[in-house]
Amino acid sequence: MLGAYAISKAADMQLARNLACEYGKHNIRVNCIAPGLIKTDFARRCGKTRKTLKASTERSPLLRIGEPR
Repeated sequence: MLGAYAISKAADMQLARNLACEYGKHNIRVNCIAPGLIKTDFARRCGKTRKTLKASTERSPLLRIGEPR
């Protein structure tokens, strides 16, 4: 299930890039919102241990997992 999620997220980002290339010449901007890791049941295994939590957050600007509130 995680692989399908990652592929669909990557597809959304690529769609935004393609649309930006296509419509940029007409002065139209295209944006894509892709939040990082959020502390939900879906992402639970990414923060099980200190090692996995560090690996999941070390490239995040705030160095933490987001809260769903």
